[in-house]
Amino acid sequence: HDLLFFSKFKHSESQIEIAFGWENVINVINSLLEEGYENCIGIIDTDLKPIIPEAYVIPDNVFTTDCHDINIETIEYSFDIIYNHYCSTEKDKKFKEDNQLSDMKRYIYSLALPISCLRILSKRHTYNLCFKCKDEEGSSLDFTKFIDKDKFKFINIEKLVETVVNYSRNRIKNEIPTKDIIVTELNKLIEEESETYDKKHITNGHDFGEIILIGLKKIIRMF
Repeated sequence: HDLLFFSKFKHSESQIEIAFGWENVINVINSLLEEGYENCIGIIDTDLKPIIPEAYVIPDNVFTTDCHDINIETIEYSFDIIYNHYCSTEKDKKFKEDNQLSDMKRYIYSLALPISCLRILSKRHTYNLCFKCKDEEGSSLDFTKFIDKDKFKFINIEKLVETVVNYSRNRIKNEIPTKDIIVTELNKLIEEESETYDKKHITNGHDFGEIILIGLKKIIRMF
């Protein structure tokens, strides 16, 4: 997806290479600069770096996205076009009226807030919880276990933590704290910190996509 996106903006004589990881991008750019190649740049997702700084020093030739990642960057500027193409105007209107909503993009950000905060918690405490399968052929995290597919609403924190913890088992080597501990920590983080963050800076584009897909499949789809 990144290759397709950036190919639309490159010069005919330039070349794009996917480095598979922001650390690799920085290492490659540093190597190229050391070898005398000055006309090179790297682009990486900002992710949660402003909230949880990384040990790496980002060189001047590496640029970060304004939002959490390139997917959210795209969503911020093209959500209405994509959403209106796939959703039913009548179903969208009814869903907003029934739930007293004015903005669907803001609502999806609110549905993603708990898992966004869980990502922050996991990274901050080095829990290394898994949210996405690294193997494209592997099973994905089932968002419908904590996002009600019939009502298109967040179920509860307990279901979210249970789903992610179960998904992470046998995928990580470190010991995972108990569900109750993570639930308590997550509730505390949401209560104390969630309002201090701009949602487009903490929401993972993959999470946003999975959540809107649930709504489009059942609640607001055109067909």
